[in-house]
Amino acid sequence: MTTRIARRNPFAALAPVPRRPYLTAAVFAVTLACGIAQLVHPPLYAAMNRDAARIDAGEWYRLVTGMFFQDGWASCSSRGRS
Repeated sequence: MTTRIARRNPFAALAPVPRRPYLTAAVFAVTLACGIAQLVHPPLYAAMNRDAARIDAGEWYRLVTGMFFQDGWASCSSRGRS
């Protein structure tokens, strides 16, 4: 690497080879799949939301699934079907 490149971008030496965002793509795909599933079947939000009482009861998966299911999508899709 030349000093000219290092002056323009001091972080260029940290990542000499451009990396592909595989983890970002995987999270996007999971979020998209959950969003589509929730649009098709709106009661999924009630089944997967974060509820402190249920988490304390041992349903620890709700810590993760609550991040992928959105309340706004279910309410928008149910209004459109009425």
